[in-house]
Parts: sequence; C-alpha cells; structure tokens
Amino acid sequence: RELANTNIVAFECGQCVADSTYLSKNSHAACTHCGAVLTTASSINTNSWTCIFCKSENPKSDIPPQTDSVCTYILKPAIEANENTTITDAPPMVVLCLDVSCSMSTSVNSGSGQTRLSCVKAAAEAQINELAKTCPDSIVVLIAFGSDVTVYVSGSTKKFVGRQLSEELELQQRGEVIGMQYKTPVVLSRDFLLQQVRNLHTTGCTALGPALAVAVGMVRKAPGSKIMILSDGMANCGIGSMNASASNHEKNSFYDEMGKRAARQSTVISICTVEGEPAGLELLGALADATNGIVEIVDPTA
Repeated sequence: RELANTNIVAFECGQCVADSTYLSKNSHAACTHCGAVLTTASSINTNSWTCIFCKSENPKSDIPPQTDSVCTYILKPAIEANENTTITDAPPMVVLCLDVSCSMSTSVNSGSGQTRLSCVKAAAEAQINELAKTCPDSIVVLIAFGSDVTVYVSGSTKKFVGRQLSEELELQQRGEVIGMQYKTPVVLSRDFLLQQVRNLHTTGCTALGPALAVAVGMVRKAPGSKIMILSDGMANCGIGSMNASASNHEKNSFYDEMGKRAARQSTVISICTVEGEPAGLELLGALADATNGIVEIVDPTA
C-alpha cells in the first residue's frame, strides 16, 4: 500500500463546474478604507455594509445589482488571444542589469565585428520587444553597470558613482524610491528603453554588486518581480567586490543577504554569463538558487 503524501492535494475540478455561479462583468463593491471586496460574509445593513476586515462602514449604494443571491465578479477580463499571440504572466517589474565593463568589448568571432556587448544588446532588445508584445502592462527597467551604475527609466536616468557604490543601504533606499516613482508600462517605455540599449558603450570596471543592490531595492514593494543579470566578468568595484582585497566573509555575506532579501520579497534573480570567464558563479549561482532563478552559461562564439 502506498503511503500518503502530505505534499499532494487532490482537487475535483468537476465540482467547480457543478457549483458555478452567475458571473458578472459589472463593477464590484470594495471597501473605501482598505480596498477589501464585498463578500457573502460581509454584513449588509439598511443603508450601509460593513467590511469584514477593517470594520469600516460603506454606502449600500455601492453594491451593484445582481440577478442571483450569489454572484462571482470578474475583476479583470481575460486577454483574448489569437494564433499569433503568446500569453504569459506579467511580472510586476523586470529589471535588466547589463554589464558594460571594458571586457564586454571583446570580439566573439574574429572578423565578424560582433562583441560581447553587441550580443547582450541584441538579447536585451529582444526581451524588451517580447515583453511589450506579451506583457504590455509589465514595468521594465534598464540598469547598466561599469565603473558606475546607471538606471534608465522612461525619459530620465539616475546615476550612482564614487563612494555611493560602497554604501549598500543608500543604494537600496534610492533604488526603492525609483521603483515607487516609476510606473510606466513597457508598452509605453519601449522606444526609450530600446534607444538607451543601443547607446550603451563599454567603460571601466564591473560594479555588479552596487547594481544588484539598487535592483533589489527597486523591486522591494513589487513582489513577483524579476531581476536578470547579464555579465561576463567578476564583480570588482564597490560593494560585493570579488577581487583579492575583499575577504571571503565580506563577499559571502553580501550576496547571501541579497539572496535572502530578494527571496523574502518573492523576487526571482537569474544570471547569464559567458563560458570560461571568472564570473564568481559560486556566489551568483547561490543568488539564483535562493530565489528560484536560473543560471545560464553561454558560448558567444557558438
């Protein structure tokens, strides 16, 4: 006899059909104080109804008419798809962190004129275009990191330089402010983002750690967001530096804390790096593991 597995839940889907109720596309009644939706558990009085969560009184006139005693409201209509449309779940925010350090100017194929940066640009452009097509409401942010960190949001840029790159708390706090202010969907910001990607050029070192801190702070209040880091080298500038002068404790504690913080925020961090390069995958890979992200190692010459 097979032992019971407490991690498996059996659910009779046919019961959903049998117990289906009237579906309404009309607006639903929501509490004016906390936003909770009126349910069958709410108390309806002569002139008002009481929110079961915050106990606030709301006008009874807010309750829309319905034909049945129990009514299920469609809060957001489903997207109508055709054979040329791919529907995916839109994450609240997608942060593309692109390495623009000097090593990204390395040619990938002799005589082709292509560099690692040009490959990263092509990948970023494809990702932005795909999100604009399939997840038009998602918010996409571009972060470029070399010797400094530059955040590109629709119509403006924010730059972090010098000593700021060593201030972990300040980077996260300023990132959070940017994330709260920037709400432009990718369908409207696409042209700006694509232009900024095309304008990127290589410069200086690899401030991967500061870029990560800004990105994690930026998505703090947007659970379910995704951070994608595309880099070919090891972080060697600012916090999270993996060079010889940084102790193993410093390196491990920073990336361990970033992974835990992102996991608490339900943020997924994925890494894409170049095969054969010392990118510090033992630390970056732990970030992806902690947040259910993926690590992809690519061969740009293939």
